[in-house]
Amino acid sequence: MKEGKSLKINFIYLVLYKAFIVLVPLIVAPYVSRILGKELIGEYSYWMSLIGYFTLIADFGLDDYGSRMIAKKRDNKEEYSKIFYEIMACRLLLGALLLIIFFSLTFSGVFGENNIVIFTILSLHIIGTSLSSFSLFSGLEKFKEITIRTVIVKLLLVILIFLFVRKKDDFINYIIIYAFVVLSTPLLMIPYLFKLLARPKFFNFNFLIHFKKCFAYFIPILSLTFYSLID
Repeated sequence: MKEGKSLKINFIYLVLYKAFIVLVPLIVAPYVSRILGKELIGEYSYWMSLIGYFTLIADFGLDDYGSRMIAKKRDNKEEYSKIFYEIMACRLLLGALLLIIFFSLTFSGVFGENNIVIFTILSLHIIGTSLSSFSLFSGLEKFKEITIRTVIVKLLLVILIFLFVRKKDDFINYIIIYAFVVLSTPLLMIPYLFKLLARPKFFNFNFLIHFKKCFAYFIPILSLTFYSLID
């Protein structure tokens, strides 16, 4: 009975989570398009498509893979904690390598010599993806925590945009706000991590094995991305 009730509650939180993800852009997009204009929005969309390749690799299918692995061990705190720490090690290593490449391209002017500051700000999207702990909360079915975080972050996004994006010259504010919100998303989950995880034990710590296993999750996502570009 309790399990059935728990499933219903998780389903409700999951629906709310999805709803906020869909509704917020519907609220923000018309306002931003009117204030900034199509040209600036198009420019930002192009930049974000470039950032998207880096965040795609930064995730590397680790969210989906980690969620499944943690779900299998959810009754054993020591086991799922070990898996999470190993996956985070993968994320941080991959994120560090990507940031080295990204900043090398940025400061060499590949993205445009006039865009160095902008792309430095946009690097927060890569950092935010690298710090994601979604796999833990999804694997343990802690959808309440995910939903609360999403609601807070999305409401903050809407408030900041309406407060600080009021004319075309506020384009940089728009870029900063979105980058800040992406980075704040994983940071808001840190207090929950202390409650859910056991202390890390770095002996018998093997994180490299997860890279190989993640290919099964990463390749379909990568293929779908390339297919959408070709189509």
